[in-house]
Amino acid sequence: MNQLTPRFKLWLNGPGIEGAFGDGKCRLLEHIEAQESLRAASDALHISYRKAWGDLRKAQNTLGVVLLEQQRGGREGGRTVLTEQGQRWLRAYCRFHRDVEAAVQVSFEKFLCEVEPRRGFSLIELLVVISIVALLLALALPALGRARSLAQQTVCQSRLRQWGLAFVTYAGENSGYYPHADGRDRCGDQEPFTREGVADYWFGWVDVLAPLLGEKPWREHTRGAYPGLKTVFQCPSARLAPESLYSYKPLRNGFFSYAMNSCLELDANCWAPRGHPGGNNMPSFLETARVRTPGRVILLFDQLLDPAKGYGGDTLNRSAGRHCGSYPKAFSAHHAKPGGTLGGFILHCDSHVAWKETVWKAEWPATPDFEAPPRDDPDWYPY
Repeated sequence: MNQLTPRFKLWLNGPGIEGAFGDGKCRLLEHIEAQESLRAASDALHISYRKAWGDLRKAQNTLGVVLLEQQRGGREGGRTVLTEQGQRWLRAYCRFHRDVEAAVQVSFEKFLCEVEPRRGFSLIELLVVISIVALLLALALPALGRARSLAQQTVCQSRLRQWGLAFVTYAGENSGYYPHADGRDRCGDQEPFTREGVADYWFGWVDVLAPLLGEKPWREHTRGAYPGLKTVFQCPSARLAPESLYSYKPLRNGFFSYAMNSCLELDANCWAPRGHPGGNNMPSFLETARVRTPGRVILLFDQLLDPAKGYGGDTLNRSAGRHCGSYPKAFSAHHAKPGGTLGGFILHCDSHVAWKETVWKAEWPATPDFEAPPRDDPDWYPY
């Protein structure tokens, strides 16, 4: 009897209409809201686009509420979004469903008591049990928190080492060159000059290395379904802040808690070649044979994800986590060592992982326009 659980289906009927709205249409609206696409939502629920649209149109007609708005064209193509009325209806139905579920659970427990009477605890027994549990929690929580932190640090180091092996494998298969810090398709309107016929400029390390780890390339994920903190793409200790703090939408457009050293990106295959009009006149750095001290040069590092903890720990950085390639100000210190000192993990070009309290150097200027380190810095540049 203790293994029994109540289950129910809930739907709303209209005049002469069965199932005008219910759990299925609720799930469909939730998917549309998350992905801004009716087709993607219907695919996720394994129903045809025609059925999905027909069911929602019938619901709109019965309820007298415009649930959806289809927007055509635009830079990223058409999309389907919930209207303001649709959002209110979805939120209200979800609350209604939770209230019904709670009422069903209460009634079910009453039913069990009638068919299988059980002696309850006395008030004194209950207070004693609560006191013991509270004492045990007070003793155990600090230790559990520390154990969890250590476990997350171990996972973070393991994930960085996996990426290190992927970098080595990729370089071995591509004439000794690393992949780019990011793909040109994520550069917005400011696309750099690229030699005609070179295709790999479209791909960053999260795209070309992912298959080597048994993962789908980042750019092949759909909007609203990019890899989260439980995947090898992210540090398990990283945490997203309230979305209002960001200048972009991390849950919709994706975010990165690991970043590649962008000082390795000054490469002829991605940026304007040396001497080209409008170029940066910098040499190619992605060739691994030119890395003089691989045990020192930074390859990947823990990146800032909370905008409120920007450079200095109190500078707001609304683009935190937006790019998968970055510079020292994006380094994140969120792994605690014994004594409470915070720092972050770094993957070096020789594939070893190390913890550092900071990568910022006292002689560097603490000005808003300082991004790339000085050209002679041996931790960020290969030579």
